[in-house]
Amino acid sequence: MRISTGLIAGFLALASAGATFAAPPATGDKQAASESLSCDAISYRGQLDPATMKELEPIHDLNKVAAVLTKKGVAFDRARGTVTLALPPKVKADIDALPPGEPIVLPSPEGGVVCVLVPSADSV
Repeated sequence: MRISTGLIAGFLALASAGATFAAPPATGDKQAASESLSCDAISYRGQLDPATMKELEPIHDLNKVAAVLTKKGVAFDRARGTVTLALPPKVKADIDALPPGEPIVLPSPEGGVVCVLVPSADSV
């Protein structure tokens, strides 16, 4: 799971501002735009400890993410769906620049989502 520090910091900033995955945060940030991300996702409750996050960093496969979370005793659900949140343009550009299939961690105060983007039918 290769995520740049800037990308993680951007998501952590959204999480600390009260971001939810069902709607954009009410932060007043006029630069952030509501984005819907179609994902194959693992959602977890609570916060991941730094050791678990460190173990997830080199992973590039959602099945391996599930294996680490299982090993660490982290409860999670796996499903396909749409995650909608407000993203500043820089964070959206960082996501768009990731290689296809790269897991993205979207933390929130209540838990988070590890998302692998699912290409749309009109994608190249």
